[in-house]
Amino acid sequence: MSVKFVLYGFAFLAVTMASVLAGTANGQVKSIDEIAVRIDDGEHSLLEIFHTIETNSELRFFYYDKKVNLKQKVELNSGEEIVARILGEVSGKTDLQFKQINNTVAVSTKPKTKDKNTSQMDDLKTVTGTVRDDSGEPLPGVTVFVEGASSGTVTDLDGKFSLETPDTGYLIFSFIGFQRERINLEGRAEFNITLRPEDNYLQEVVVTGYGSQIKREVTGNISSVKGEDLAKVQVPSFDAALQGRAAGVQVNQGSGVPGAPSRILIRGTSSISAGSEPLIVVDGFPLTQELTGQGGINSFMAINPADIEDIQILKDAAATAIYGSRGANGVILVTTKSGKEGQSSVNFNYSYGVQEPANMVEMADGGQWLRMVDQSFANDGFDRPWDPVVDGGLVSSFIDTPNQYLTREMVEQVAASGGTDWLSPLWRQGSIEDVNLSATRGNEKSSYFISLRYQDHKGLMNAQRLRTYGVRANLDFSVLDNLKTGIRTNFNYFENQQGQLGGSNEANPNGGRPDRGNRGGYGAALGGAVPVLPVFMADGSYFDPFGGRNPIVANLPSNYHDKAENYRNISSVFVEFSPVDGLSLRAEGSIDTWYTKSTYHVSDAIRISRYGEVGNVLRNNLNLNAYATYRKKLGDHQFTIVAGAERQSRNFFRTDARAENLVSSDINIGETAGNNVISLVTGTFPDFRIQSYFGRLNYNYKEKYYAMASFRRDGASVFGRDNRYGQFPALSAGWIISEEDFASNLGPVNFLKLRASFGRTGNADIPNVLENRYVTWPAYSFGSGIVQSVIGVPDIQWEEINTVDASLDFEAFESRVSGSIGFYQQDVKNMLLLNPIPPSQGILLGSSAIWTNIGDLRNRGAEFSLNTVNIDSPGGFRWRTEVNLTLVKDRVMSLVPRLDENNLGIVQGATITRTGNRLGTYFMAEHAFIDPETGYEYIYEINQDLFNETGIIEKTGETILATPAAAQQNRVELQGKSGLPTYFGGFQNTFSYKGLDLTVFFSFQGGNYLYDDNRVEVAGGSNFRADLEDRMWTPENRNAELPRQSYLKRTRENEPIARPGSTSLYLQDGSFIRLRNVQLSYTLPASLLSRARIKGGRVYVNATNLLTFTDYDGFDPEVANFDSNRQNRNLQQGFIGGAPFPQLRTITGGVSFTF
Repeated sequence: MSVKFVLYGFAFLAVTMASVLAGTANGQVKSIDEIAVRIDDGEHSLLEIFHTIETNSELRFFYYDKKVNLKQKVELNSGEEIVARILGEVSGKTDLQFKQINNTVAVSTKPKTKDKNTSQMDDLKTVTGTVRDDSGEPLPGVTVFVEGASSGTVTDLDGKFSLETPDTGYLIFSFIGFQRERINLEGRAEFNITLRPEDNYLQEVVVTGYGSQIKREVTGNISSVKGEDLAKVQVPSFDAALQGRAAGVQVNQGSGVPGAPSRILIRGTSSISAGSEPLIVVDGFPLTQELTGQGGINSFMAINPADIEDIQILKDAAATAIYGSRGANGVILVTTKSGKEGQSSVNFNYSYGVQEPANMVEMADGGQWLRMVDQSFANDGFDRPWDPVVDGGLVSSFIDTPNQYLTREMVEQVAASGGTDWLSPLWRQGSIEDVNLSATRGNEKSSYFISLRYQDHKGLMNAQRLRTYGVRANLDFSVLDNLKTGIRTNFNYFENQQGQLGGSNEANPNGGRPDRGNRGGYGAALGGAVPVLPVFMADGSYFDPFGGRNPIVANLPSNYHDKAENYRNISSVFVEFSPVDGLSLRAEGSIDTWYTKSTYHVSDAIRISRYGEVGNVLRNNLNLNAYATYRKKLGDHQFTIVAGAERQSRNFFRTDARAENLVSSDINIGETAGNNVISLVTGTFPDFRIQSYFGRLNYNYKEKYYAMASFRRDGASVFGRDNRYGQFPALSAGWIISEEDFASNLGPVNFLKLRASFGRTGNADIPNVLENRYVTWPAYSFGSGIVQSVIGVPDIQWEEINTVDASLDFEAFESRVSGSIGFYQQDVKNMLLLNPIPPSQGILLGSSAIWTNIGDLRNRGAEFSLNTVNIDSPGGFRWRTEVNLTLVKDRVMSLVPRLDENNLGIVQGATITRTGNRLGTYFMAEHAFIDPETGYEYIYEINQDLFNETGIIEKTGETILATPAAAQQNRVELQGKSGLPTYFGGFQNTFSYKGLDLTVFFSFQGGNYLYDDNRVEVAGGSNFRADLEDRMWTPENRNAELPRQSYLKRTRENEPIARPGSTSLYLQDGSFIRLRNVQLSYTLPASLLSRARIKGGRVYVNATNLLTFTDYDGFDPEVANFDSNRQNRNLQQGFIGGAPFPQLRTITGGVSFTF
């Protein structure tokens, strides 16, 4: 409850600050009666007068009317004079009049005196109205004029206007950065207009790392995603919303578990043994990134998607080299919202949604299960019925008389009744409730953005519930004209009640460390809890509660408790000083503190005694930087120089205590009945530190030739003193071809820009392996001991990535079509590679390999993006399309010499990585056919003599029975088949009409293969897929796609049969297209809302993961590998686990109001 009171306090603070600053929000604009400029005596053209005033003040002149003759000469005798008097003198000598709105001075011709003989049809009427942006904020300075007329007006500070117009015709509303509106005048005298932002991406400001640029000037490869697009996808964290939004960015969600992470890769996998995930920077601060999260919480849930202004994705070395080693795999820059001068609002958003699995694989019911088990049992020649205890082992050792406890007759009765549905009692319809409240205001001295968030996510399992409480405060202050400071602080509290996801696990008779009391949950309901077992025995007691095959009793709240509380604060402060014109000095300090307290309790109803755990994890991430920026313009030459230093330090502290024989069933009481503390782990893990120096030079000549050079020197603590520092330079250039005189005949193309870059980054994402490391751990069967876990490598060095990038940006048909096409090549040199070592070295914990610098990898690709305005009719109907596509191809150039010389490779599970081929290519026996006569699987034979002599794999053309030995000895590299996709992207269509907006977004990926041997084998101790009955070989189904089922996994001739996982039979195309998001919204009329003093309002319905189009027949083709072993997750991305938790289909309704 204390957390709620904190949020209430922040809400009160937001309202208070809004009222305090309300009186000064518009105090930044000076009147033309207060501004003085000097104009020399004599004749001046109107253009010269306007230019002089603009150069010496913040005023800007707006003159839409083509009848204003800017070459007209005016005699002035002003000298140094107030602008109002200068313009008054100009007005007296011309037919012009002037009107100031904020910093804009609107120029128009004086209205002509109406002739008394003018027809009555020429009578004018007065029209009035208000112009707002799409969030309901008034827009001052909007030009309003009658189409074809010679004059108009501009809106005032409240967005209001008044204008004399004819009875018929069209009103035009025009404002920089917004789409023009054309409205029919006939029959109307009052107008409430909403202007929408213009899709002119060339004028967007792009955050580039230690600075920003106009998109037009950028020479690196950067993709942008707007915060408003992220907000349309109802997900708890922004990383999942990035899927399909930007070229080069691949995002795969792990599952639908509340708080589950997503895996992000930029331009594919760039390493074999080191990490391939990008750096995430929020408001200039590199976040703590734990791939699987902490306490069941995704690392990025601390960033509220509703707080995000925009995201920039830096992809090539020209853009990322300024981040040095941390930018090796790309950089994602997240900018959160802040207050803006002259704007104030309070925003409220509420949504509630229901959730269900996007797809489930139907498992066999009781009748199917028993029938198929009996069939496989009979296939092995048994002349008696299958027995659940003797053959199935379905009763645990805790039952004294197992043959009487569970009989064949009992399982037949359960099967006849349809079987036991173990999942439904653990299952429910999920829901997600989201409440966001934010306030923003700004003036010339200060601004703020404050937000509050509450989210309640109830997962598909009854035990799953994740509640999020968050608050953000972004404050900016102008202490002096040349001194600014600001604070960014973000606090989140997560209360995560976690359900059991694992499979069946029988209790240990001796208790102790091996038995944590996890008797099974979701995984058991799909696996070991077979559908012929009862929930209750005849006497009303639960069936075999210690056996792990009854997930219902194992998941009762009184028997199982697993909760994690996460407290996370991300805060930063900056000071920026500008001592002279063009020079700014900025210092930033940031800290990310993440503390998790976990409690775990199991009752003695499912274990030999009560068991409990308590854990504490604390992560600290400190970042300090200081840099100077100098801007200078010399004629047609513009320079921007950045130079600075940065230091980052991360540490990790953990305590973990486990005990059994607890006295009380209360989870908050941990006293034991004796000396029953099983384990106590505590310690601070080694710090990770980086010390850096960086610089960048941007050059601009005549606004059409651009160049950039950057350099960073990083020192990382994971490397020894002699190899600690790495140098990372980058060069890039851009040429706006369309600005050249020879490009005047480009036809419909109005903008064309060529850019290219080369740079080097470094990868240091490895554990600390400088020295031998030892741990005290019960690794040996007879007890604890000192075990070596790491062989030290003091001379390990940086992994280097050299990237070449070239792109062409374009706009055509008056910017109705825009986009980019680009190509890149990454060459990874001196790879950080795990080189296998013999088990005799004694590495029992950790990896039996030693880190080396050896091998080369090449990653090539192409990126395409296209934005089109298909329809933009005067009647208000608009249709826009956004498409992006990425093609990727990796190739191993070299590995360890002894592997290359013998045509061998790195075998990782059922994959192989060899020189000349792709990463993680599937390596297994190649399926040939199912023998229609016997039902057994046959595989292709390879030339064993040739392989043993040269390492070359070549098929003989013969087929052999798929036995375990044959499958192992006849493995082949399945060319072109890997778990890594070769293409991915997304496309979105947006339709708008008079307040109605419909957004339809698809994401896709393909070229990858999934290996799914999940529940495809009949077994007496586990459930399996229902469709096996129609797919497996029987005498009546001789053309089956799956082999004859054998209970003993042997042929009738008593030869062993290869099990699923050893042949390519279960390999499937993993390509898919997913209807990721559909949103239908309606913007409420301003005339309706104004009565309640509401600036803007919107109601919407949102759907996520509605449809998936794929040939894959498993749970979901969108998979992600979160293995803590970097090499496993880089090379084994396509393998489906034993009990995949489904992705979520979410239907949400919501309202949004701006006050």
